[in-house]
Amino acid sequence: MCFSAMASFGTAAFLASFSAKTCSLVRDRTEIPLALFPSLFASQQFAEGLVWQSLAGRLEPLPATPAIYLFVVFAYLFWPIWAPYAVRQCEPDPVHRRALLFIQGIGGLVAGAFSFLILAHPPAALVVEHSIQYTIEIPHPLWMQGAYGMATALACLASSHRAVRIFGVGIALSFFLAWTFHPNSFPSVWCFFAAILSLVLYAHFHIRAKEPLAARHA
Repeated sequence: MCFSAMASFGTAAFLASFSAKTCSLVRDRTEIPLALFPSLFASQQFAEGLVWQSLAGRLEPLPATPAIYLFVVFAYLFWPIWAPYAVRQCEPDPVHRRALLFIQGIGGLVAGAFSFLILAHPPAALVVEHSIQYTIEIPHPLWMQGAYGMATALACLASSHRAVRIFGVGIALSFFLAWTFHPNSFPSVWCFFAAILSLVLYAHFHIRAKEPLAARHA
């Protein structure tokens, strides 16, 4: 598969327009964090488009730039915290909410660990096999990436809402495929597919918008 600046910018533009439709369906302020997923992914893809442009014609790694930092902060620091928080905000079931609070704690620890690594070793970027590799020194990558996956994919799987769980299945599957077939450029590849999969959330809000308010809080 081949990715490029055009693919990233195009995805960003499409997600931004779709985000407006998703947000228009929100009927409760607790749903806003989840509804913002497409627009947040759009910002991340736009940042990667800038990275692609900076890498054009380069054969050596690109040192840390604002665009690289923005993408890395989204990928490694923001999503492990935001995903469980957003899902928990609109979760009506108390048992699921307790599970999501635990997952949110794991996400905070993951984000804290990656913050330290990024500050200690500024990230660089390089094109590898038609996708971008972000160089971050990660000790115990199996454990770190596993905890990362738990904080993001498992958060969606822990939801009591069917469409959010379907989104979680897609996130988990794309996580596994990206890690298996694109280990060097895993964050770039996985975030690209996660961004596309966030369109599933439109179905969630479309269904919710048709429910009576009392049913949405039941």
